[in-house]
Amino acid sequence: MLFSFYSTLSVCFAFIDPSDQTQIIFTMLNSDADGWLAILLLGIILGSCGALQALVGFAAATFAIPILMLCGYEMPEAQVIIITAMFPQNVVAVWQLRSNLKVKDWVKPALIRLAFLPLGLLVMSWMQESSKPILRPVVGAVMLAATLSQCISSPTKKEESTTGWMLGTFSLSGFLQGLCGMSGAPLVLWCYARPWSHDKVRALLFTVYLTSFLPQWLLLYGRFGSTIPKASLRSLAALPLILLGTYVGLKFARRVPDHAIRRISYALLILFAAFEILAPLF
Repeated sequence: MLFSFYSTLSVCFAFIDPSDQTQIIFTMLNSDADGWLAILLLGIILGSCGALQALVGFAAATFAIPILMLCGYEMPEAQVIIITAMFPQNVVAVWQLRSNLKVKDWVKPALIRLAFLPLGLLVMSWMQESSKPILRPVVGAVMLAATLSQCISSPTKKEESTTGWMLGTFSLSGFLQGLCGMSGAPLVLWCYARPWSHDKVRALLFTVYLTSFLPQWLLLYGRFGSTIPKASLRSLAALPLILLGTYVGLKFARRVPDHAIRRISYALLILFAAFEILAPLF
């Protein structure tokens, strides 16, 4: 865990101009009360989403990104905050579940997803500059579609997936990851249609997520500059609460029935989606 923390921190600092590194550290360590309150709020948000991810196995970004946008973060900052926050959790999960997945199971899906990630980022960047007022409704529409697709889907098992279905699923996931950071729904539906154990499903999801974190961070940094590493550092400052949330989520997961967890999650997701869709009216 500590290795993951310091590896992520090193990656962030490697892309900051050396003359700015000391200033950033000084600002973080000597910020005023409002600054630390902002980090505490961020930690509560990310810790809650980490707990949700541990509890139901998905939807951390789907919950966190709309809340972060409500708190005043821009979409690029919200995306990088989430991928930085979830990086340690994903590393640990992939390591623990590594025996459940073969390399051939995830390489092709991961490559397809990565190929469409830049397209989603390009569209998000255009909307950020030219169509910003409709960005939040788009996020809400994605949330609503993803949630409803999971609510109404049936777990029909298939022995093998067709190439077309795999291409469609993982290209859509990569595009959504770049557009709004909410890319789990197509993957979950695809995995649940496989005759796989729950551990193998989780292993593929966490592995595919993990392969896109660094490329997405680099693409965001290349397009939006120094705001990206600064947002990552804010996320890392909240890491203790993220880990606490993950621990709490795993504890509750053993006590709360799966069907109850899913119903609560879906209800909240639909509520957030409706709020985002209607945001321009307020």
